Amino acid sequence: MRWLLAIALLVACGGGSSSPSSSGGSGGGAQGLQVQPTGAAQSLSISAPGGTLQLGAYQRDSDPYGGGMLVQVNAAWSSSTTAVATVDQSGLVTAHAAGSSVITASAGGSSGTATVTVSGM
Repeated sequence: MRWLLAIALLVACGGGSSSPSSSGGSGGGAQGLQVQPTGAAQSLSISAPGGTLQLGAYQRDSDPYGGGMLVQVNAAWSSSTTAVATVDQSGLVTAHAAGSSVITASAGGSSGTATVTVSGM
C-alpha cells in the first residue's frame, strides 16, 4: 500500500524523469524565452572565424504551486548578420568574420536574443 501511495505522490507532484519540452512549454504555462550558452564556462564570444558556440533556448515553466524552472525548448534560430555568424536549427553558432551578430530564438510565440561577438585572428 505504501508503494502505491508513493507512486501516486510522484505522479501528482510531477516526479520522475522528464525531457525538454517542445516550443509550447509544459505544465502551467511558459513565460518569456532566454538564449544562453549551454555550457557554464562558455561566453558569448568566439575567438576566430571557424569557431563555434552552442546556444540553447529556455523558457521559465511555472507550476501550479508558484514555482518554476528553466526548461530547454526547441526553437527556430536566426542570425542578424550571417556574414559574421550563422546559426543552425540546433542553436550551433559558427563564426565567419570579425564583428557582432544578434542571434534570435523563437518558440511558442516568444523570442529571445543573444549578441555573439567574433574576434579577428
